Amino acid sequence: MKPIARVWLPIFACATAGGCSDEPLPGADESATTPSASAESAAAPGASERIVYSSLRPGNWDIYYFASAGAAPRRLTDHPGLDYDAAFSPDGRWVVFTSERRGNPDLYALEIEGGAQPRLLIESPAMEDQVAFAPDGRSIAFVSTASGNADIYVLPFSPETSQDLSAATNVTNHPGGDFRPDFSPDGARIAFTTDRDTPVSGHPIFAFTRQREGDVYVMDGDGGNVQRLTATPDWDGSPEW
Repeated sequence: MKPIARVWLPIFACATAGGCSDEPLPGADESATTPSASAESAAAPGASERIVYSSLRPGNWDIYYFASAGAAPRRLTDHPGLDYDAAFSPDGRWVVFTSERRGNPDLYALEIEGGAQPRLLIESPAMEDQVAFAPDGRSIAFVSTASGNADIYVLPFSPETSQDLSAATNVTNHPGGDFRPDFSPDGARIAFTTDRDTPVSGHPIFAFTRQREGDVYVMDGDGGNVQRLTATPDWDGSPEW
């Protein structure tokens, strides 16, 4: 039986694979939002007991790590810039997260053990966020605003050096906003959220704002064969396989 994308309702904190927020990327086609707490469980030995998450303690977002059930959380980042949307690599060795330490959202890679500093993963003047690992750990999908709106890109995972965004492939390349990619278990497809087929409408109370609905779609890993999975009058987002 083929796996299907499952849509989860957003909650404030998660201890399972996948990000918790279905909010659009700040500064993209939607209104800017405050990052939500997110967590990822590592697909490695003891994965069910390993959690990485972001926490506000106090006045700033940083990344914390639970190595096992009952263990004290270990702080992985300590920077005045906001750090959030953390994701484990499938082997549990790396954490990739979004940081605003350079003034706008960028992706950083941090090795769990060894005490090394986070490394900038992608060199880009645009905003990058919402990373997801392919099951084999060899590539990542993420959201970038380099095209002028939020699109989903795929890039080989190379944490030892910073790569230019030109090395990534824009797999959505659509004027609508595309968010929250997630790979299928076999790595062949990507589920994501998009507002591409929903009209923009004015807010019933605040005339200076606009509203846009979103739905869950799925596509091949190269961006082909796009299929719509939901069609409701509200926001459907943050799909998980």
